[in-house]
Amino acid sequence: MNEGLHLRLEEEIEAKKLEEESKERNIETEEALETLCDGLKNNGLIPVKLIQGGVDGIQNPYDRPFMVVETACSESPNEKRIFKSRTRQDPDEEGLREIQFLETLAPYFCHQLPTDLSSKVVFPNIHDAKTSGWSTYCVQDYLDGSVAGWRSGANPDVISESHLRTLVELTKSFHGILTQDVAAGLVPGLSMERDNNLYDEYKGYVDWQESPLPSIIGEGNMHKMRQDLEKYEELLQSTPREFSAGDINPGNIIITPDNKIGWIDWERVGVVQGPANDYAFMLADLWSSPGLQRSYKNMAVEANRDIKYFEDYLRLAFLYQYSASAVVDFSNMLNDPDLSTRQTAQSSLEQIAPTIIDAINQRGIWYRN
Repeated sequence: MNEGLHLRLEEEIEAKKLEEESKERNIETEEALETLCDGLKNNGLIPVKLIQGGVDGIQNPYDRPFMVVETACSESPNEKRIFKSRTRQDPDEEGLREIQFLETLAPYFCHQLPTDLSSKVVFPNIHDAKTSGWSTYCVQDYLDGSVAGWRSGANPDVISESHLRTLVELTKSFHGILTQDVAAGLVPGLSMERDNNLYDEYKGYVDWQESPLPSIIGEGNMHKMRQDLEKYEELLQSTPREFSAGDINPGNIIITPDNKIGWIDWERVGVVQGPANDYAFMLADLWSSPGLQRSYKNMAVEANRDIKYFEDYLRLAFLYQYSASAVVDFSNMLNDPDLSTRQTAQSSLEQIAPTIIDAINQRGIWYRN
């Protein structure tokens, strides 16, 4: 066969294949959107405010691949709900993970907590949930209160040292109560395993050619990061796996009017490598409140004296995972068309850089006598 004709046939076959795949996606997406519309309609919910998702989602809340919408009940407008949905492939089953956690694991966890601690935490209840093909949605409680912060740092006017102490106690209890075996027994059939290798993840950050880190902390400190990582390779490769909350940060903590910890967003719950991960994200996001950051770090270390090398795990997760990713986020924000966003990003980078450099050189909160 003529080589040019053969090539053209291959291109036509590939184009036809892509066209068929596109049709399948469109059909599945239409089915998913129909499910989401039914979810809102069947629960009598009216979209009020888009919390996460596309900027046009509130005008047309059914066309976003992922969204979190504050809604009002049509029969009781003052009664709010959170409507979370996905209309795209979800290989890690994050939508389903959250549903399973809030329906089954959270009630069990609260029941096992001592009364003085269970009285300090609240999880949103699930009112309705459905998984259909690509589509997952759930209707859950809207927790009144103040969010403890966002990516631009924790809000010290909302979250206090007392709240952080409670959060450390809850996190430690979480790991003690919800072990891998317990979680698997309570939620049979759902894979809670998350594919992660700490050393590979951390190495990915320091080896990334387009990383903005060198321009923020300097090449000398980047070199130290690489050396430090190699020093801890054996420890990281042999790190045990455990059931993890996965996403404890100020944006997922709500301080309720009665001063409880409202704990939300459970899509990343699962079994991962790393005993300090559930503390490191919050620690990194306390960079804008040095006093709270120091207190939280000391409380986390004290609570985990039973775990060998815990402080090393915490520093490494703080440095190579969460602080590094924050630098990437803020660096991307420097290109935002909104001036105030760019100014916030620049200010944040100027503040977060010293905390990273301290962690590299084991100074500041990382200094050990």
